[in-house]
Amino acid sequence: MNKLKLTFFLLIVLTACNSGNEESKEQPSSDNSSAIIPSHQSGLAIPNNQVVDHYQILLMGNSHVRGIGTLISSFIKTRFPEKSVTSSNAPGIAYLSERVNDKASIDMLINTPWTHVILQAQKYSSSGDYNYPTDAAVTLINLAKNQNSTPILFPEHPRENNTIEGSTVYLLHKGITTAEPACVAPVGLAWDRAIELHPELSLHHPDGNHANSTGRFLTALVFYQIITGEPADTLPYIPEVDVNELTQDKLGQIASYILEQHQACHD
Repeated sequence: MNKLKLTFFLLIVLTACNSGNEESKEQPSSDNSSAIIPSHQSGLAIPNNQVVDHYQILLMGNSHVRGIGTLISSFIKTRFPEKSVTSSNAPGIAYLSERVNDKASIDMLINTPWTHVILQAQKYSSSGDYNYPTDAAVTLINLAKNQNSTPILFPEHPRENNTIEGSTVYLLHKGITTAEPACVAPVGLAWDRAIELHPELSLHHPDGNHANSTGRFLTALVFYQIITGEPADTLPYIPEVDVNELTQDKLGQIASYILEQHQACHD
């Protein structure tokens, strides 16, 4: 009898652990955002903060934003040594739909004069079978613009060997801006081009999902050009970064080309 109970218990535990791998529709949940979201105006134009003396950059997302702010700061300091740069990550790792219910995240967004707010971790269906709400992203875009911050949506790069995910996620985020104007970083499109032109380059971490140092470098270049308006392909070699000079040059050319073809910010 005890053996049967133990077997049943293990089955429940294993089922619970694996349930996170199954894709399902987002279920309605208690939304407490109205209690922590201040009143704000919608439909504002995108603030242009490319030319400032102090870049203040907030990244709100999950594990995909780690290390990106440090690289962006390094790029800006290299190009503009006379300017100041501050980059910070919102607390923890969370989807945007969770951020709007997180008081610490909202307080961090609205209580600092950020010049740029990078928003990552919009839920999406990898199979394309489901449509997840985007209202949280719209709310965070509005809050950023009400603070005179430039909101930049961050569509994730594609997973390894996935040839359609980069463009699919990019188009999803472009769709969000039809409801509320914001910048959209064409990260996935830059990755697709890098993989096509330079298949010898490794951009992914061994898990096939996250970026390695080279992948993070490319992603950060895209944000650097959007934030400063300076072409990524004119950025000088940065020896402190774990990416060789030839590769830095290749990635700079790709970032600038993609942003020339796909304008990030427009109302």
